[in-house]
Amino acid sequence: MKSMYEHIIRLHVKKIADLLLKFQFTCNIDEQSWQEYSVKLMFLEKNEQIGHARLYYAPSKKSFRIDARYIHNEDILGLIGTSTPKSASEKIKKHSETYSNHIGLSAYVDGSYIKGKIGFGCVILLDNDKVFEDKGTVSNPEYQDSRQVAGELTAVGKVIQWCITHNHTSIAIYYDYAGIEAWVIGTWRAKQPLTQRYAAFVKNSGITVHWKKVAAHTGNYWNEYVDDLAKKGTQ
Repeated sequence: MKSMYEHIIRLHVKKIADLLLKFQFTCNIDEQSWQEYSVKLMFLEKNEQIGHARLYYAPSKKSFRIDARYIHNEDILGLIGTSTPKSASEKIKKHSETYSNHIGLSAYVDGSYIKGKIGFGCVILLDNDKVFEDKGTVSNPEYQDSRQVAGELTAVGKVIQWCITHNHTSIAIYYDYAGIEAWVIGTWRAKQPLTQRYAAFVKNSGITVHWKKVAAHTGNYWNEYVDDLAKKGTQ
């Protein structure tokens, strides 16, 4: 065995390779490059090498990261990276806008207010695979005046609690309501008991959150998914 984490790493590489293959790219492992926590990946287009990267696995966080400094093909960067270069092809941009590409742990959250009821929805992804989702009603009478905002913040709380329970120390959280991040980082002042408790909980949780703002109702698959969960939570 080249690494005690070889099986986990190979499974992750397969996910990357399967995604790239949809766009006529090939991703192979350099079998001579194995180290305990990493391996070198070779990228090809029409059987010609067009770049390489090193994939790292962090067992304590159960997460991956890619050092892509030697990849200069903008389409590949758009598919495996956390952002899509402006010069990437329209096909790649459309894919990234619709589905996003999640290396490591990430979550989407949303809230809803329908006919006097507050709902929340959240989903957690590990390398694009759904590992957890939740939805429900926010019934605390103190929070009713906050409407869907209470649902948004409850969803974040569910995500943070899941991370704590499953021994994860960091996560990217995608949201469409600005206060979700602003109350935590202090650009908005938390004046109400709900927002004060929320900000304190997230900041004191021990979880490092990478905040990712997305536009609402623009076709992003997972953002629409949690929007639907939050609406169902009001039922």
